[in-house]
Amino acid sequence: MTVAYLQFYLPSKEAIEATKTAEPIGATKTAEAIRATQIAEAIRATQTAEAELTPPTQPIVATATPTTPAPPPTPVIIVVTATSSPTPTGTPTPIEPTSTPASTPRPELMIEDFESYISDALLAESFEINRNAGNEGWVRRVGVPHVNEGRQAMAFEFDIRHRSPNDYIGFNTALPIQDWSDCSALCVWIESDGSNRGLVIQFGESENSFSKTHRSLSEGTGDYCVSLQDQQGVDLRAIGYYGIYVEGPPQGQSIIYIDNIRLRYTE
Repeated sequence: MTVAYLQFYLPSKEAIEATKTAEPIGATKTAEAIRATQIAEAIRATQTAEAELTPPTQPIVATATPTTPAPPPTPVIIVVTATSSPTPTGTPTPIEPTSTPASTPRPELMIEDFESYISDALLAESFEINRNAGNEGWVRRVGVPHVNEGRQAMAFEFDIRHRSPNDYIGFNTALPIQDWSDCSALCVWIESDGSNRGLVIQFGESENSFSKTHRSLSEGTGDYCVSLQDQQGVDLRAIGYYGIYVEGPPQGQSIIYIDNIRLRYTE
């Protein structure tokens, strides 16, 4: 930086005093005003010189700093490793079941449900009435409420006219040869007449070779079952016949209803 020096010469005390004595008051004031003007001009000249000698101030330029974008987040990878179960070193202890699951019973084998007969005549052709003792019987179709299941059952009407030993009446039916050896019982649903007449269920290879079981109609309405395994003299692997009979006393007319003749399997 260049500095300019200005020199100012001030009048001496004697000159000032001489001026005071020589010049009138008005002249003195004029001279002082002139000197003040000269001093002010000198000061302005000095400031102008300094301004010319001083280099201009560089303007401050605001510079925007570019923003660096943030890096994308680093993905987190989770690795799941399947580990096999450790091999037991000892012998595993078997878990005993707390209870034995109930076995599902095998369905019963239906021999006759009387649903397929479209007329009483066809029903009578399939079930032969045994009138050898001189008594009388008839079969016909019947519906609700005298059925166990389905829409039809068989009504067996009878008239026992004679006394023992000829006080029985019944019907027989032939079967294609069947194997009943894995079955436990032959069951017949019967709606009883409420009497104490005897009920006879018989089966075998034929009408001339059979086994029979005696029951009583006083047992009421329900299943009348005969155990197959207790029968003697019957080949259960070659069954071809069964029959149902009613015995007196008492004599007279009555009716029972029969439905669902079926086999139960051995448990």
